[in-house]
Amino acid sequence: MRNPEYAVARRLLARSSDSDPDPPRPPRPLDRLPWDIAQTEFGVQGAEFMSEFGRVLATQRQMQMRAEVLDSQ
Repeated sequence: MRNPEYAVARRLLARSSDSDPDPPRPPRPLDRLPWDIAQTEFGVQGAEFMSEFGRVLATQRQMQMRAEVLDSQ
């Protein structure tokens, strides 16, 4: 895919045009956060942005943990 951020931007715009969108469904451990409150406080786009950002952070942390395990062996 030439522009991977296009899918995220398109999804944000689609979700912001919904009259009553569902809260984002992020992976564990982010699924335990109160996304309905975040959506109320920051709006649909803000909550979706935080969900995507959290997903990136969680993925990066998992990659770091794998590298630490490999280094320790």
